[in-house]
Amino acid sequence: MRNVFIVEFLSSILAICTTLLTLLAIISNKTLHFNIRLLLLCFWSAIIITCIGTLIDSSYYLIAIISKVGVERCAWLSFTKSDCIALRNVYYLGLIMVVLSTLFLSVERAIATLLYQTYERNKRVLIIPLMYYQNHNEEHIFPYCAYELFNPQDTGNIQLSVIAIQICSFVIIIVLWTHNNKKLLHRKSQNENVSVRYQLRENISTSKLLVPLAAITSVFVLIGALLYVLLPSRQTDNYWIIVNQLITYCFYAEIQACFLPIASVILAVILYHTSKTIRSSFFHLLGLECCIKFGEQNSINISPDEFISRAYFDQLQRQWNDLPISWNGPACNSLEYKNFRDVNSQRKQ
Repeated sequence: MRNVFIVEFLSSILAICTTLLTLLAIISNKTLHFNIRLLLLCFWSAIIITCIGTLIDSSYYLIAIISKVGVERCAWLSFTKSDCIALRNVYYLGLIMVVLSTLFLSVERAIATLLYQTYERNKRVLIIPLMYYQNHNEEHIFPYCAYELFNPQDTGNIQLSVIAIQICSFVIIIVLWTHNNKKLLHRKSQNENVSVRYQLRENISTSKLLVPLAAITSVFVLIGALLYVLLPSRQTDNYWIIVNQLITYCFYAEIQACFLPIASVILAVILYHTSKTIRSSFFHLLGLECCIKFGEQNSINISPDEFISRAYFDQLQRQWNDLPISWNGPACNSLEYKNFRDVNSQRKQ
């Protein structure tokens, strides 16, 4: 167990530094959608809180194992319910926030998909109730994760609820990603305005960004539920069998807690690989502007407003090139008439 706590301690420090840089990169990035940026800030803040919880937990155990001996070590490792609550509260608070943040990210993307034609005009209004209900729900869910409610039936019901929430979030994000891709392919054959096409592309890019977040969080939640179902067994009354199974369960549960900081670092790497704008902000924070470029000029060397304008007009140019040309449209007719007048005037001269 000592090696597990050492890995948990070191990975927690690395994860806190990495997620903090990711959080700062998202804050400084102005090209992400406003609502997505707010919800991503909540998600990565929750991961930081969870990693702080694992750091506190592993630090306590390492101090007890390394620096304490004999009776003093037994006193440090003998927990009451209040001790367990004090030691694990930060970890469980962050974990519940991660699950709820994933849910509300998927809900926000679902609203953006349903209202894609008018969503850009009302984005600031729609994010307010989402942020309110996210914080409101955390206050109600968090007390049920405390150790004083260590009832197997209640704990099982809570875990089933968390699994249902996480699976729904993952399925919603996958469905939205595929739906928006199909809709964009269908809209390419129609003469839609630029704002609608921009919102469709925004929905696709953000859904693609959220897929790895939801996938890794779902795997983490499912592993925890699987451990709880398999260990400890409730089919025997033998004291020593139950004790051995509890020891095994604690070992694997601690490995699961150790997995979260490692998964946070993996998530940050995937986010940098998926989003060019977040990657550019990350390199800018590290002072490595020469490592990434957009087009011919590094986008970090220009002001945020100029970068946003350039990104917008690049998007506009790509959408304009994708638009089909209808030779029977009014624009083409006026163009032909103008060319015809120019030819006639040249002939008269």
